[in-house]
Amino acid sequence: MKRTLLLLFAMGTLLTLGTTTSNLMAQGAGAAQPAANQQQKPQIPVVVVDFMYLMEIHPQLYVETNNLNQKIKQVSEKFQNDTVQFQNKQKELQGLTPGTQSYAEKMDELRKSEAEIKLRAMNEEDSLQLIELRANYQAYQEIKAMIDAYAKNNNILLVVNHIDIARRLPKEQSPQTMSAELSQMPTVVYRNTAFDITPAIEKWLNDTWGPKGIPAVDYETVKDQRFGTKPGGAAPQTNVATAGAGGVGR
Repeated sequence: MKRTLLLLFAMGTLLTLGTTTSNLMAQGAGAAQPAANQQQKPQIPVVVVDFMYLMEIHPQLYVETNNLNQKIKQVSEKFQNDTVQFQNKQKELQGLTPGTQSYAEKMDELRKSEAEIKLRAMNEEDSLQLIELRANYQAYQEIKAMIDAYAKNNNILLVVNHIDIARRLPKEQSPQTMSAELSQMPTVVYRNTAFDITPAIEKWLNDTWGPKGIPAVDYETVKDQRFGTKPGGAAPQTNVATAGAGGVGR
């Protein structure tokens, strides 16, 4: 941050000196400068963007995240059924006499069943995590490419990531929401909304995915899923910076 401020100060000083030198040379030559040629000191274009918010409202990622949550639910239910079956086999073991052949066979069956359940659970978890990682990474690459293109097209030199916690909280204040907002130390303390390019990139995302049949994400729904908007609802996550990129609570 200090280095950035020094850079802005140095460039502003050079621009001022350059303008002063040009005016002195013009005055020395006795040539009056037309008003049209009197330019204001250019500003260094610095903007902010809420990258995490764009990940949360990415149309395709939102759909894929909801689908993934359904798969996770199905896998969880299957794992619970496997657990119940395993517990039933344990009850069968309790009815057998230790030291007998039937007891030994049932023990071997239980050990094998337990190993298979654990292996399936590990494989399912790895598979789902890879799907989630790929979906998030693809969305990340698309958003970053849009921000890069927008910055180049608008002569922007620096884009600062700014997570706006207030945007994520329900409109109705509660002790939980106030605590969540107070717990966040904002990267940018003040910003002029004109220098926030988040809405522009959000529109670009919706314009890209809308024609493909994937609608824009209603962020009020996202907030309701994460925080709950009714009194007594789920307490909001205070560590928004490390929340799931898809914006859907799992």
